[in-house]
Amino acid sequence: MNDDEMLHKAAEDWKPPVELLHSPPRESSLTAGGRALFVLAVSFFLGSLAAGAGLQALARRQAESASLLRERGVTIEAAVTRLWQAKGESRQYWVAYSFSAGGLVYRAQRKLPAAAWTRLGVGSRIGVVYVPSNPELNYPRGEVEKPIPAWLPYVISAALAVFGGLMLYAVRRERRLLEEGRAAPGLVTGHRRISGTHGSRGTELRYVFAILGGSPGKGRGRLRRNPPAVGSTICVLYDPDHPSSNAPYPLLLVRPRRD
Repeated sequence: MNDDEMLHKAAEDWKPPVELLHSPPRESSLTAGGRALFVLAVSFFLGSLAAGAGLQALARRQAESASLLRERGVTIEAAVTRLWQAKGESRQYWVAYSFSAGGLVYRAQRKLPAAAWTRLGVGSRIGVVYVPSNPELNYPRGEVEKPIPAWLPYVISAALAVFGGLMLYAVRRERRLLEEGRAAPGLVTGHRRISGTHGSRGTELRYVFAILGGSPGKGRGRLRRNPPAVGSTICVLYDPDHPSSNAPYPLLLVRPRRD
């Protein structure tokens, strides 16, 4: 017996869950997972605004500093007071130095390329460019920090907003399926274990389902645990206008509202 025959046989005696018996529209509410995803989506949207504004301000400050150092910078020799390497996957080389300007001593620490760093020793001299009107603004000569690209804040902000939008779309898609979708018998044709973010795991089902007045549809969806065996019958919710939009029931993010 092939999948179509098995599906036809399963549909003969199949009845949808009692909460799906009445006609759409149905009332729905978010599951704990749906609420968490909604909150995360809102956080991404707010984060996109904050990240965009913060990075734009940083890019502007960096550009202004680079311009001041380039146009008004004065070179002076500073004394190296410390050399060290930062621990981590990407090794970084740091130098601390001090210099006098306007009768005051200024101290700073900056990252250096490995080649420049290895030529220095504690007590050696290093050329430093500083702005006389603001000596706190200084960098080792030739190592002025490059401003972040002006386009980067927009890209990062847009990326965060897109992630948030995808999460909201997932919630909206399931809500629409539950509220407006049609329940149909489905036949499990296969499943596989999948891994998600933060080590979460689940099962992806592959199934066929009976479309009212049409040929069988196909779909796949994720379940949290206890996957039904291949060949077993499940309930599938699908969009009557677009059967390619479907999901196994119960859904992960929404559920029927309980009075």
